[in-house]
Amino acid sequence: MSDWIIAIVAFVGVLLLLVIARLKTQTRFEIKSPDIVLALIPIALWLFLTGKVTTFEYGDLKIESAFMAASAAPVAAQVAEQKPLPVQPIQPFAKGDIGQIPALIDRQAKALSFQLGHGGYVGSAIERYLRELTQYPFLKHVVFLNRDGTFLGISDAAGLGERLGHELDSQRLADWLNADNRSEIERLPGFISAAEAVKQDARRDVVLEAMEKLQAESLPVIDEDGRFVGVVERGRITAAMLIEISKELEAR
Repeated sequence: MSDWIIAIVAFVGVLLLLVIARLKTQTRFEIKSPDIVLALIPIALWLFLTGKVTTFEYGDLKIESAFMAASAAPVAAQVAEQKPLPVQPIQPFAKGDIGQIPALIDRQAKALSFQLGHGGYVGSAIERYLRELTQYPFLKHVVFLNRDGTFLGISDAAGLGERLGHELDSQRLADWLNADNRSEIERLPGFISAAEAVKQDARRDVVLEAMEKLQAESLPVIDEDGRFVGVVERGRITAAMLIEISKELEAR
């Protein structure tokens, strides 16, 4: 069995042990970034000792030659619109009248969009949209668009839905949208602006650094015209980098 296969088997084994330990202490199944880091430590040591990597630093878990090559690759392959990947395309559905809610449920809408300056939003209808749609796991994002359709920002749908009618008055939100009051929209909890979005050709290590800075598990992706493309997720970047590391080591 080659060294890189042994390394991958070791990674899976350690990760499974961590998951089993977590399941014994809590009911929710979730693999977190620290779990991946812990699982990578014995692999990094193995690869270093067998000569598969030339640099290893425990503090940053640095596997220089393979990891840096993977991190320098474009993030475009991790964008939700790419068909070969497990991430499905994210099509924001424009908020309409409440009669459209059943159709959005049938279509399992992943994102709901609002356009600033629309002029016809009503607070009670917005609140009903989010209250009914966030009962389902598929609605994840609320996308805000400028008058010209370009991307303004994105918010977590569940978080925004929880605040409407309580911490945030739904009619006030409607008034901000109708009046194109972007300064107030940008203050919404968890809002990620177009300035913080990433381009399709961004380096993955830069995107991961941005996620750390914003304490976000995902970031919106925009095209050269500033239009919303999809969402890139921390876990998928990490998985893609690990796959490329294994391929790099196999080729040596």
